[in-house]
Amino acid sequence: MTLKIGIFNQFLEWIDRLGEKYGADPDEQRKTVILIRACFVAGIFMLLYMGQCIFIEFNVGVNVLPFEAIIFFLLPLLLKIGFRPKTVAHLYILNGTVFGIFLVIFSGGLYSPVTPWLTLMPICGILFINPRSAWIWAVLILVVVLGMGAYSFFVGQFPKQYNLEYENLFFVNCYAGLIFIYLLLSLIFENKLTSAYKKLEKQNQELAEEKAKSDGLLLNILPLEIADELKAEGESKARQYEHVTVLFTDFVNFTGISEKLSPQDLVAFIHKNFTAFDDITEKYGLEKIKTIGDAYLAVCGLPVENLNHAQLVIKAALEIREYMENNDSGFKIRIGVHTGQVVAGIVGVKKYAYDIWGDTVNTAARMEQNSEEGRINISGATYDLVKGEFDCTYRGKISAKNKGEIDMYFVNG
Repeated sequence: MTLKIGIFNQFLEWIDRLGEKYGADPDEQRKTVILIRACFVAGIFMLLYMGQCIFIEFNVGVNVLPFEAIIFFLLPLLLKIGFRPKTVAHLYILNGTVFGIFLVIFSGGLYSPVTPWLTLMPICGILFINPRSAWIWAVLILVVVLGMGAYSFFVGQFPKQYNLEYENLFFVNCYAGLIFIYLLLSLIFENKLTSAYKKLEKQNQELAEEKAKSDGLLLNILPLEIADELKAEGESKARQYEHVTVLFTDFVNFTGISEKLSPQDLVAFIHKNFTAFDDITEKYGLEKIKTIGDAYLAVCGLPVENLNHAQLVIKAALEIREYMENNDSGFKIRIGVHTGQVVAGIVGVKKYAYDIWGDTVNTAARMEQNSEEGRINISGATYDLVKGEFDCTYRGKISAKNKGEIDMYFVNG
């Protein structure tokens, strides 16, 4: 039993491989597999009905059905040597129609139990080819039926060249077989259609997973709003933002301490701390822009404007400072903050980078450079937005490189 099932499965796999030849078009592939299976089903049924013809002494059927069966069995080989599935499908329907009409003529014409079998041909046109083909074959079958009706009316009845003692048996078997064939073709169609849907569903799921991965990678590079614009428009225009707050951090004596670390430990340290910074800036709605060596740059107030940009940056800075004070890395941090105007946009066409430019960015860098170990240094512009909300100490006007004297404040908490 297991051997028989194994042979049958191999046979079905061979049929599927024939269909995969047309895999560029899933619909054509599905119809091809259905056609091949139907060829073998039809061939087997012709042989079975030949046995019935022997029993009821229908000699025309005995002589005709073996040839019809052989043609059905050979049709799939035409696919293997290069014939198109539509051509083979038309030959399938033609074979069934011609031999069917021949059997009908010698078994009673319009009143033959074989006549309803002709209705299978348009159905096969839908299953194997397309609705237009089904209509063409339906019209041809209708013409044949009308012709037989006219012949019966004007000339006389067609001969019944079988033993009439078995007429009831002939009718019962023909109609039962027709019902069974309809059901079997429907099951073959449903099976392959379900298989195609499952395959499509799997492909859609894989595409969705890949899209989620690519979207995730894109969001690691670009803000959500910019990524959506880029996907929708194919580009993202640079914009000027009038009111944002920029945060710069830098590790104190990073070069000196890093010389004592192995490359692996150094990268692990940077990764660990910058990952923590990422979590903190995300928590307060800041947009991370980039890291430059051991420097970390983030901004609040873009690409979505936020009236509390300065307050949120100070909160993030305080939490970053607290994080560095509580770990045992041995590194200390300087933080600088400045508020003002920036231009933001995407640079590059291969490796996208979302960046910000303007004097505000340079001034924030000067705030960091003029800060002290474990301190948060903010400009007068930022202080004006957060005074009264945070405890700050005025440092006076301090000279900043290429900026002249700037009012600076330490944020205590």
